Amino acid sequence: MGESGFAKIHKQLLAHLKCGDHSNERYCWRPGEPPYGGKVHIRLNGSDLEQWAMVIKNMTGTLFHPPENELFWKLKAKYNPENPQRGTQRSHTPEPHYRDQTVCLEIAQAPPIAQAAQYSPTLCGLRRRSNSQVDTATSSPIKGFHPRDYNGAGLQAFLTWMTSYYEDEDYLDLFPVLQGQKLGIDLFKKALNNSTQANKLEHKLEKANVKCGMIDRLMMDFENWYTEYVRDL
Repeated sequence: MGESGFAKIHKQLLAHLKCGDHSNERYCWRPGEPPYGGKVHIRLNGSDLEQWAMVIKNMTGTLFHPPENELFWKLKAKYNPENPQRGTQRSHTPEPHYRDQTVCLEIAQAPPIAQAAQYSPTLCGLRRRSNSQVDTATSSPIKGFHPRDYNGAGLQAFLTWMTSYYEDEDYLDLFPVLQGQKLGIDLFKKALNNSTQANKLEHKLEKANVKCGMIDRLMMDFENWYTEYVRDL
């Protein structure tokens, strides 16, 4: 499987934004203009990095110029040194515009849910999130991801971690393959400690023409990625 143009750009962006000033692996945007002066760390999640890589691919951004959209404007404003609320975590309050394919929610700050809802991984179009949608996301079985993100941002984050861990871009190139078959992170989580679900997932991955060695590593390392992801929330 050859390395796609997007995968090359994504790899370059990760290398550019990887920040060594933290105990764990993080990717930080450090705007150079005043009042930031390259000293303020704006932590980016998997979806943020995906959006940035996409605008570079579309030639509307560069390694030094992130997307010009509301999400990045709000992140920049939140970490402005002159902002008295600087340094607070990302809020669970719904954003006015739903970011493409993903929502990053801080579970610890989410309002209590009276009763867990039933979930469907059906993908929905871009739209504003209602309060009920936010509640569903905060009580999602995959902590930190709304069910509609299982095949999108969640899968992207997992494959990005695999790419970084093994230094192998072929894992990131699996994204369109697995997304097209709706093989999202919820299925990987169901396969944990469940041999029946694990066998079903392995069979589906084989049918999607994923290389056998990659199948083994994806299934073995999912728990490691998820444990690390949840710890960093």
